[in-house]
Amino acid sequence: MSKACLVTGSSGLIGSEVAAFFHERGFGVHGVDNNQREAFFGPQGNTRWNQERLQRTLAGFTHHEVDIRDRAAVLELVQTLQPAVIIHTAAQPSHDLAARIPFDDFDVNATGTLNLLEAARRHCPESPFIHMSTNKVYGDRPNTIALQERETRWDYADPQFAQGIPESFSIDQSKHSLFGASKVAADVMVQEYGRYFGLPTCCLRGGCLTGPNHAGVELHGFLSYLVKCNLEGREYRIYGYQGKQVRDNIHSVDVAGFMFEFYQAPRAGEVYNLGGGKDNSCSIREAFAMAEACTGRKQVHTYVEQARSGDHICYYSDLRKMRAHYPRWQLTRSLPRIFEEIVAAWQQRIPARSLEMRVLLTGICGFVGSTLARGLREGWPDWEILGLDNFARAGSETNRRALRGLGVRLFHGDVRVPSDLETLPRCDWIIEAAANPSVLAGVDGRTSSRQLLEHNLVGTINVLELQKQWRCGFTLLSTSRVYSIRALAAIPVDAQGDRFVPRADTPISGFGARGVTEEFSAEPPLSLYGSSKRASELLACEYAESFNLPVFILRCGVLAGAGQFGRIDQGIFSYWIHSYCRRRPLKYIGFDGAGRQVRDCLHARDLLPLITQQIAGPHAAESRVLNVSGGLGQSASLRQLSAWCAQRFGEHPVAAEPRNRPFDVPWLVLDSGRAAQVWGWKPQTSLEAIWTEIAQHAETNADWLEATAD
Repeated sequence: MSKACLVTGSSGLIGSEVAAFFHERGFGVHGVDNNQREAFFGPQGNTRWNQERLQRTLAGFTHHEVDIRDRAAVLELVQTLQPAVIIHTAAQPSHDLAARIPFDDFDVNATGTLNLLEAARRHCPESPFIHMSTNKVYGDRPNTIALQERETRWDYADPQFAQGIPESFSIDQSKHSLFGASKVAADVMVQEYGRYFGLPTCCLRGGCLTGPNHAGVELHGFLSYLVKCNLEGREYRIYGYQGKQVRDNIHSVDVAGFMFEFYQAPRAGEVYNLGGGKDNSCSIREAFAMAEACTGRKQVHTYVEQARSGDHICYYSDLRKMRAHYPRWQLTRSLPRIFEEIVAAWQQRIPARSLEMRVLLTGICGFVGSTLARGLREGWPDWEILGLDNFARAGSETNRRALRGLGVRLFHGDVRVPSDLETLPRCDWIIEAAANPSVLAGVDGRTSSRQLLEHNLVGTINVLELQKQWRCGFTLLSTSRVYSIRALAAIPVDAQGDRFVPRADTPISGFGARGVTEEFSAEPPLSLYGSSKRASELLACEYAESFNLPVFILRCGVLAGAGQFGRIDQGIFSYWIHSYCRRRPLKYIGFDGAGRQVRDCLHARDLLPLITQQIAGPHAAESRVLNVSGGLGQSASLRQLSAWCAQRFGEHPVAAEPRNRPFDVPWLVLDSGRAAQVWGWKPQTSLEAIWTEIAQHAETNADWLEATAD
């Protein structure tokens, strides 16, 4: 059983970074967050997206909807978890807001900290308690240090502070703001529980904490907000001191790294000034220059003569005590690299969200289409989302009602019928998700070969003609089944435990240690389904070249997630988990009936970061066709899936049918290296998280397979 790490404020910048850091080191992470930031700052402060990201991407993460002001709830949680370490990052962080809500500010920052400390003393007194404090506990006293004015910055004239502000610097006789005062109360209480009760506690008096996941605003998040203004051409306001005021900056991953060092060798009642130090310090003027060097854009700014009350003229942390106590800890992110990461992060977020876009999703009421529509509505609320669907599949009506509730405009139509497309409003981008997705389509007796080709090929032709008319962008969701069945079947595999494993150093073109690449053979046979999608790919590329249109083709592995219309021939992970949960008959088909055949798994929503980046980014032909899949790290056999189901639902027999199904192959995992290299894309949702999501859906939707059966 893994050790428990309790993180308060887990949906914030530092809390979420800490959660990921400790999760990577084998901890079961328990996050405490109640989205109080939204109550403080309104909708722009909502952190639910980050909570959901942690729940998707960290298999060992558990969210607890607890307010740290609720003493009974805090005591009960700590008693239940007995965490090996408590990391307290939750806070009310605003000076201005504290003056308007002094009771709430103190209750969160001071009383909430006391609740956690007392819970730790009662139930896990040997577990390190790490408190995220602030350099604002020093108030405006740093401004009393003699300064010297340089060309681009202020700096300390007193040699005593050549390395920055040490922990011995006085917090008395200064103006703190009510926020600073409530943090002083918490800071001193953390020290006292260490010194009086002997608890292993520390206060980390943070400087400017930053990183690529920081969503900076004008009053909070200095570097992040400055870079955002630069990229958007927005005016940045300098308040006083000629823009020469100085801050040190530390990456959130280095904050988490120090916390881990303290956990490994804790001390009682310690205080550390946690920042980037002199080497990672910069003035606003210097930050302008670094941002301009990274983006190639001039920083637009204005100057306000009146400085902010209590603002530090110069502050950077003296790191010598930290380094003396923990010599293994080092800053891993230099200031130039911090800028590069923040710029890259905002470049991915700003262009897509700032464009006024109208996006058409075909097949919108299917699993993939509806998942993408929900994600676009959540992440890109200013975009107008339109959808076309013929509502032929069972289960599509359920998505129809839900999407309408989200404000998605739905049109009843069929991509096979050109006249159904003629009345659609012009869109800026089309995502083609309408298809018959079964590898057995056209030969299974359920659909004819003509119907399959009309769905998958003729439908694509009609949509490409619409793209040509609108002069818009186009994303075709394709499939791993465009690769040659004969070539896939020729990949030599060995049975190792519960799965097939390809033999090492197999000399097959387009095949490597991470799976099948885009260069793998696409020679027939592919199946009628695979051929219809391959023909659609070729036509899409020809339209792109002939008419100079932006086109992207995403070859997906097995897509999965809650709400999928699972069948034995399509949506296998969802079908298997639902069937296992409901004790329906299951059968290993082919390959001696042992269930060792392997597929990779990707959540459909993980396509969104790539699709939206392509919408916003350059339309490079060399990156037009991409494998997009879970990859080797998110692959599993049916036998492994059954073992997982048995642990969750209890044992359930699975029959065996040794004879192979048509078009089946023992091992198919895609290598998405090109998508990673060109676009920086990677899966966000772990295999464990996908299976858990489907299982939870199965447990609460007993009739799902019947309700969505065609």
